[in-house]
Amino acid sequence: MKKLLYSFYLAVLPLFLFGQEVAPTEIVDPKGAIIIAQLEGEVSIVNNISGIALPPEKVKSGGILFDGHTVKTGPNAKVVLLLSNGTVSTLKAGSVLNIKKFTQSKFDPGATKLSELEGEPSSSDVVIDLNLGDMVVDIKKLDKKSSFNIESPVGTAGIRGTRVGMNIQQAPGGGFTSKVTVPEGTIAFTPPAPPPPPPGVAAPPPPEPVPVTAGQAVTPSVTSTGTVSAPPVPAPAPPADLASIDADLDTAVATTADVSMAEVSTAVNEVAAEAPAETPAEAPSDEPAEEPADEPSDEPAPADEPADEPSDEPAPADEPAPADEPSDEPAPADSPTDEPAPADEPPPLQMHQRTNLHLRTLLLRTLLLRTLHLRTLHLRTLLLRTLLLLQLLLHQMLLLLWQNHHLHLHL
Repeated sequence: MKKLLYSFYLAVLPLFLFGQEVAPTEIVDPKGAIIIAQLEGEVSIVNNISGIALPPEKVKSGGILFDGHTVKTGPNAKVVLLLSNGTVSTLKAGSVLNIKKFTQSKFDPGATKLSELEGEPSSSDVVIDLNLGDMVVDIKKLDKKSSFNIESPVGTAGIRGTRVGMNIQQAPGGGFTSKVTVPEGTIAFTPPAPPPPPPGVAAPPPPEPVPVTAGQAVTPSVTSTGTVSAPPVPAPAPPADLASIDADLDTAVATTADVSMAEVSTAVNEVAAEAPAETPAEAPSDEPAEEPADEPSDEPAPADEPADEPSDEPAPADEPAPADEPSDEPAPADSPTDEPAPADEPPPLQMHQRTNLHLRTLLLRTLLLRTLHLRTLHLRTLLLRTLLLLQLLLHQMLLLLWQNHHLHLHL
């Protein structure tokens, strides 16, 4: 019987150890680095999540950024940006560029300069959005696994390695006009999807990408509702436009010609140490704006109710969740003398509660992502521990049988 028990423990111990296995961390490409190679005039950079502008000591030549930031240039200003995948871009005066996503696989720095590479040092994924203004971009030949998209109000330019100039301006009657010029290489320009049709009407097919080759340009435009008013029709670009874009890019490339791969690797390491663990900026930028709009009904309801009591009183009565929590709510309704005091308090309370809601929303979102990521492992752990409990019960049964057997022998 003792041998049976020892065998049982040897069988259970590995299961228990596997049940305590630590969840593996998902391996994702790290954030790429964006180096401010040159800066002239008034340039501001704002964090997309917090809405806070970076301090002046970071917005300077040699400064380092990562995705999740929006770059704005004032009148007579410009900024030259060097991405760690070799892309060089010049953002001209009066422009707004949202760097939505930039991730890049790890690479070997080596002893060369970034400008000497024919292609990017490693695969990358880039999504930038030119909201307004004028920008020229020189993109190195991309890896097969890479993607580079330039979004705008008039459409998206998919790029595989080329030179392109984009100009986005607001139309006088609303909407946007543009000119997209390709001095070298080829892009695929896709117009924006049409607005959703009314109920019962079939949705139109999605727009098809339009190839724009070297020496061509397109001038698409949209109305204030986002409807395409002028489709992208490739046509020969004016030679002066092609020469101007090439001259601007030659100047920008010359500015970044001496940047070594070691400097780029150092910038990537600095970004890895500074950037938040969660990515990327575009997903969080939408969620915090929507979540607080849904949650104030749970917590700030007591603060808003005294001010809106004459007209909105039936709404809280229909909500089951807030009805149990604010136990002091009926008191202000029955005693009019208490109404003036709460009426003066909502502004500071709302600011405090909105801050708490924002922090709570980010925390809940982090926990949710972590839960979804570990769901598969948790299910396996649950099954293993269930098996462990069953085997422990079997052990107890065998132990009872053994004790009964010895008891009968003594009797």
